[in-house]
Amino acid sequence: MLVFIDESYDRASDPSPKSTFSAVLVSEQRCRELDRKLFELKRHFWKIQSSYELELKGRLLLTDRALELPKNREFMEQFIALFREIGAVTFAVTQDGTFPLASKSERLPNLYRHCSGG
Repeated sequence: MLVFIDESYDRASDPSPKSTFSAVLVSEQRCRELDRKLFELKRHFWKIQSSYELELKGRLLLTDRALELPKNREFMEQFIALFREIGAVTFAVTQDGTFPLASKSERLPNLYRHCSGG
């Protein structure tokens, strides 16, 4: 299995910053298929020639205003269907404020700790 992790932060100067931590778990055997099909989706909707020409940004695609556009809504429907087809497992958490980064702390922040019951 392969895990892809991304963190997103608003500027600390923002009076009400938001932070997002997300991850996608994909079978190693289906990773190339996901990459190929995701590129095909991007090419279909945005007419790009190379996969690196367009970085997908959830904060731009998932706003109420953006989802009013049929093109964005259809892309997101197909994007979600692709992840289901591939069997990808997704996770995301958003909170008010900023997450402390592990690299900026003497200890691992709670967000990054594995908790076990018992």
